[in-house]
Amino acid sequence: HDGVTGTAKDFVVEDYASRIHAAIESAQEKIAQRLLQYPVVASIGVGSSLQPCWKSNEPRGLSQNVCGSMNPKRGIVLYNPAKTQQRCGKTIVRSQSVAMAQLPCEVPGSLQASAAGIRFDEHGLMVHPFREEWMVWNVRGGGAYLFFPKKLNAYSMNEKDVDHDGFVVSTGEWKRTVVEKEVVTSDGGSSTAIVIDFIYETDLQNTNEEWFVRFSTDIANDGVFHTDLNGYNFDTHYFRKDMPIQSQVFPMPTHASIEDSHQRLTILSEHAQGTASLQDGSIDVWLDRRLGQDDGKGLGEGVMDNVPTRTRFRVVLEKSGYVHDDAEFTITPFAKQMWDELNHPLEMFHQVDASSEINQQKQTPSPIDFKTE
Repeated sequence: HDGVTGTAKDFVVEDYASRIHAAIESAQEKIAQRLLQYPVVASIGVGSSLQPCWKSNEPRGLSQNVCGSMNPKRGIVLYNPAKTQQRCGKTIVRSQSVAMAQLPCEVPGSLQASAAGIRFDEHGLMVHPFREEWMVWNVRGGGAYLFFPKKLNAYSMNEKDVDHDGFVVSTGEWKRTVVEKEVVTSDGGSSTAIVIDFIYETDLQNTNEEWFVRFSTDIANDGVFHTDLNGYNFDTHYFRKDMPIQSQVFPMPTHASIEDSHQRLTILSEHAQGTASLQDGSIDVWLDRRLGQDDGKGLGEGVMDNVPTRTRFRVVLEKSGYVHDDAEFTITPFAKQMWDELNHPLEMFHQVDASSEINQQKQTPSPIDFKTE
C-alpha cells in the first residue's frame, strides 16, 4: 500500500517496485510457455520462444509496446483472461481463448458509427460529450499524508502539439490519447452507453504541485458522489461547503461516479487514485503529486521520487440501467464489465510469423488454468 500511494520512504518504494517488476516478468514468462502448447501457436513455427509485447527495462520505468515497431506483417499472439470477449483491431478474442492478430489493436479516434459526437476545443481538450480539464493544485505545504491546497490553476497549454484532430495532445510534461471503445455487452448485445478511454502520460517535476484531470457534465448530482472501497463495496459522500477541500478528497481504488435521474458518469481506473467532486456535475481524479517537505506524520521526507507515469481511465456515460437515489449505490452490470476488461486486458506476445494462410479469427478455447500454481 505504501509503495503505491507515496506514503513510504524512497528505499521502500524502490524495493516494492523491484519485487512487482520481477513478479510481472515471471508471470509473463509462464504465460508464454503455456501459450506454446496451443496448436494455433505451435503450428506456425514460433519455436520455443515468445516474448511479451509490453515491457519495461527497469522496475519504475514506463512500459512500452515493443511490438509497435515490428514489421506490420508479423502477427502477435493474444490471450484474453477476461470473462467477456475482447477485440484487437478486427480480431475478436473470446473469453479465455488464444488468437492470432496484427497490430494495432486500437488507434486514437472515434468509432465509425459513433453516436458520442466527440469534439475538442482549440487546445485539444474534450468539450463533448463531457468536458475535460487539466488542472494543477499549487500547495502551501503538506507532504505524503497531508494535502494543503493553496491555489487552483488550469494547466498551461501554451506549448502543445495537437494531433489526430484532437485525439492526441502533448506538451513537454503531459500527453493524452483518446480512444472510443466499441460497446458490446457480455451477452453479445449492444448498449446505449458511451465509453471513452483516456490514456495520460505525465512527468511531474515541479515541486509542491498536485496534478489532476477534471471531467465535467451537466449532471445535477447535488453534491452526492460515490467511490468504491475495494472494487466491490461502495461509499457515498456528500459535499459540504462548511468543510475544507482536503476533507473532501477520497481514495478511489477503481471507481468514482455521479448521477441524476437522466444520466450517470462513471470513471474507472486500472490502479488506485485520489478523487473528489468539488463542483456539481464534475469528478476530479489525481494523476500525480510532488511535495518538497515532510508533513510531520512519520515519513520523515517529502514526496520527490516522481517518474514518468501512465494512467488509463475508462469514462462511461450511461442513460439507463441504474436506479437513481437507490438506498444503496451499486455499479451497473455494464460498468462492471467495462472495469473487468480494463483491468484484464489482452496479453500480447510476439515473434510469430503471420501469413495470408493463417485465419486471423482462428482461436482455441483455453484448456489451461492460468492461475499461478
